[in-house]
Amino acid sequence: MNARLQSDLERQPAQTETISILVVDDEQDYVDITATHIQRQQKDVTVSTVEDSRTAITRLEETEVDCIISVYDMTPLTGIELLRKVREDYGDLPFILLTAKGSEDLASQAISAGVSDYYQKGFGNDYYEKLANRVTSLVKKRREKQGTASRRTFFDNAPFAAIEWDSQLDAVQLNETAREILGYSSTEFEGCSLKQIVPESERDTVQKIVGNLLAEKGTQTHKTEIVTNNGKRISCQWRSRACTDESGEIVAIYSQFHALSEYEELKLKNQKLNRLVSVVSHDLRNPVQSLSLSLAAVEQNGADEENIGRCRRSLDRIEALIDDLLTIGKQDGDLNTQLIGLETLVDECRENIEVGPATVICTTELKIMADPGRALQLLENLISNAIKHGADSGIIRIGTIENGFYVEDDGPGIPPEKRDTVFEYGYSRTTTGTGFGLTIVQEVAKDHGWDVVLTESKEGGARFEILDVETAEQS
Repeated sequence: MNARLQSDLERQPAQTETISILVVDDEQDYVDITATHIQRQQKDVTVSTVEDSRTAITRLEETEVDCIISVYDMTPLTGIELLRKVREDYGDLPFILLTAKGSEDLASQAISAGVSDYYQKGFGNDYYEKLANRVTSLVKKRREKQGTASRRTFFDNAPFAAIEWDSQLDAVQLNETAREILGYSSTEFEGCSLKQIVPESERDTVQKIVGNLLAEKGTQTHKTEIVTNNGKRISCQWRSRACTDESGEIVAIYSQFHALSEYEELKLKNQKLNRLVSVVSHDLRNPVQSLSLSLAAVEQNGADEENIGRCRRSLDRIEALIDDLLTIGKQDGDLNTQLIGLETLVDECRENIEVGPATVICTTELKIMADPGRALQLLENLISNAIKHGADSGIIRIGTIENGFYVEDDGPGIPPEKRDTVFEYGYSRTTTGTGFGLTIVQEVAKDHGWDVVLTESKEGGARFEILDVETAEQS
């Protein structure tokens, strides 16, 4: 994050900072009494005094002042003339005017000149308490206004995407860069939550991050994908900061995010490749070792059916691993999307997969916008997974849901605590599986901008929902 913006966004409201007050009066005794009593009333104040308006102007040029308390009747400039000079040079600097006696005409002039408040000179604890409290209130209000304006200036002109949220993390506004990335206007995005622009598969994670941010009232950094207004998915780095008032209540939350650069994307792909190589090299050892032992047994005892069968099974597993590895390795290629019917894809799956006693039923004529080859990979792996882990002679259904389609079986299902794990590289619930089938499913879905949600079918089996799918009706 830009260092200046980060500093500004992280600065808490300055209510606890010392308040500097300048008292202007040509009556030295009254100046001293006023300064003493105000400092007694408020701990975090410093009071300096001058006896004429010219000296006051010089003091303002030399020292930062948060509030001026000035009498009206003095020379060479009256209090109202000094006020006009302050407004000309220092904008909305709080200015309290004191008069020896009340006057409607004088009050009208003061208001026209932009006075912050107007009091008749007085004495006593109640008077000074009221004066001190008014000074504190005016300074606090100005500081909050300055902080908001400063953040808004940096926010609007930031070279990166930024979003302002309210205390419940509903969007208040987004800057131009964020509008360009997300594809929303400020009006369209107002009131949206962070969860609404991330894929469904990442919403639980984002909810935890939001919970931590609201509870800890600090800073949260994370990586997540976003889904733009036109459905495009972009990997982004996020940094969010909660800003609080003096009581510790959250008043605003600012998020900065940027799309991961080409270098960062390549770095992530290399990490993915390293994980893949590690898993595959580990998984290849077992069938290679089994093949070596079987061949040694053949050399020693001759070719019998048991050893030959073991060799074939090892070779089949090696071939399956290589096929899956090649499939995953090609995942980053360009998509050639077109409208294709789910029923057509399912028919092709039946030809390519050994279905056995299972029954594969497609209950929809839905046409989806997809790369036919990649979509076929997704369906083949989901159907194969259902055949392997579903019930004997089970039924596998492919049907339509509101924003996509599903593949479900009537087998034993997958426990909730394992539903995230099954998508990991090399995870398999059997000794014969490669552990890459569902990884391929997730990668194909991700490249299309789809979400994969694993849940439970009505029969208690596994149900994979493919969401955010563009259909013929939307094209």
